[in-house]
Amino acid sequence: MDYNELKKFNAVETQINIVLMNWDPIGIQKSGEFAHNIYLEYARYVSQILEVIHDKEKLEELIWTIATDITGLDEKNFRLAAEVSGLLDSFCKIREENDTINNGS
Repeated sequence: MDYNELKKFNAVETQINIVLMNWDPIGIQKSGEFAHNIYLEYARYVSQILEVIHDKEKLEELIWTIATDITGLDEKNFRLAAEVSGLLDSFCKIREENDTINNGS
């Protein structure tokens, strides 16, 4: 993923990407260029998240897959569990806000 591809994101994709960019499950936000490259890497998950965003169970499963893949930690790690829970809440909020907008409410 590169900057040109990020520019093509629609509003919902951008919201999801911002959540991922702010997510720091292994504490690298202050690691300069390395952290910057990781943020670009997170963008590759946006389409997968969109595919399951309306199914909370599948969304949580995907977030766990992403989290364990990125960190090397497992579901027994309490900090990672809190991070996954926060991501799930953020993505559900994005879904709800966009559903409300799309339904004209």
